[in-house]
Amino acid sequence: MREVRQVYTSQAKIRNATDVPSLPCRCPAQLCTQPDLFSNDPDPVRIGRRTRVQSWGLRMSMTFHRAWGVVRLMLATLVLVAIGYQLAIQIRLDQSVLNFFSYFTNLSNLFAAVVLLLGGQRLLKSRGTLDLDAQVRALSAVNMTVVGIVFVALLRNVDLGSLLPWINVVLHYLMPCAVVLDWLLQPPQVKLGTKHVLFCLIFPALYLIYVLIRGAAVDWYPYPFLNPANVGGYGAVAPYAVGIAVTFLLAGWALIAVGNRLESQGSQDSPARPAPL
Repeated sequence: MREVRQVYTSQAKIRNATDVPSLPCRCPAQLCTQPDLFSNDPDPVRIGRRTRVQSWGLRMSMTFHRAWGVVRLMLATLVLVAIGYQLAIQIRLDQSVLNFFSYFTNLSNLFAAVVLLLGGQRLLKSRGTLDLDAQVRALSAVNMTVVGIVFVALLRNVDLGSLLPWINVVLHYLMPCAVVLDWLLQPPQVKLGTKHVLFCLIFPALYLIYVLIRGAAVDWYPYPFLNPANVGGYGAVAPYAVGIAVTFLLAGWALIAVGNRLESQGSQDSPARPAPL
């Protein structure tokens, strides 16, 4: 009886203690479901219920991430099939392959497909992330956002030549929405800043230089608003270039700002959120 009394007395002291520090768990954050044994609520029933809820939430989160990894792989496969099919048509019609890969839409969709393939594999394998991955995903999301905006604003009523309607829908409508949705559902785990927004301008700037130099050399431009002969000279091309550059800046700023906000909320609400890409 004396030993039983001592046990109950020790337990009561632990329950009533308020100055006992909480010991941090040293297991991996993604797998941690250990309850705090030194919390102010030592009821084993409530602790067990809380542990089961945490475990269920972790399983649901991992299930969602794996499912979204499959979605990424499917989207990437769809893009590759669409571009490959259209390229085959281009070759069959004896049209220039270099011209085909001079469209910003095709380049951006191919880049997005690669990013989605790598991201889907990482989600399925539950691997970690690197700072570079967030920048690469941001670049892909910004490019695809501008692809959708420019097509709707400037190219929706333009003759698309041999481009098949379903491929047009995939490249100009589905993929811009899908890549932005991917960015929102799987925000980056690192905070991005102004330098990352400016980084997103490098590829479009190089693309514009390439198009103008090659266009002057071969007398072919992928888009009518970049053709000086169509718009009244290089001076008339400049407003289009500036307007699209501003679109890139605004799209980059908006996507990165929203991504940072979602990342901070996710860190507060669910510190064990698995890494996106």
